[in-house]
Amino acid sequence: MFYLGPGGLPTITQGDTIQGLKDLSNLGLNAMEIEFVRSIYLKKDKAIEVGKVAKKLGIRLSVHASYFINLCNPQKIKQSQQRILDSCKIGHYLGAKYIVFHPGYYGPLSTEKAYSLVKNSCEELRSKIDKNRWHVILGLETTGKKSQFGTLEENLRISKEVEGCVPVIDFAHLFARKNGEINYSEILNKLKKFRELHT
Repeated sequence: MFYLGPGGLPTITQGDTIQGLKDLSNLGLNAMEIEFVRSIYLKKDKAIEVGKVAKKLGIRLSVHASYFINLCNPQKIKQSQQRILDSCKIGHYLGAKYIVFHPGYYGPLSTEKAYSLVKNSCEELRSKIDKNRWHVILGLETTGKKSQFGTLEENLRISKEVEGCVPVIDFAHLFARKNGEINYSEILNKLKKFRELHT
């Protein structure tokens, strides 16, 4: 089953998120990524209402967490984790399956040190998610800049080593990261083990 839809509200939408879902359904689409990239604009009660409408319309929801996340910077890890957890909480009430985020920037760190920090954060996040019984999966998005953590290989490795984490494939980001080169068959071969993917 393919679920296809936009990140954010359809451009034709004049109202709120619920109207956006109705517009999406009328367009024949069945997925929406709720964008919490700058702020979490839904409270618990509204999120539950939105989730019920989405379920009724057969629309699969996901959430994109804050852009202001850097799990590679020791001074920003706690705040970054909290921003992800805030999205996980509302995502749970929405009935969203995936909470998508960009893990961060290498900065002065080696790629292996950055990996260690991101993996540790993912383990801590999963522990808190499970403790709260939020039914969400962490989605580490592939990133487009070489200064950013988030190669396909890094995200695949995290998904193998931390349960409840999956790679989210942004093909445009992979294209940019490789300076305009992309091998789709190679990418898809690496993803064969996943029964379901968010892209």
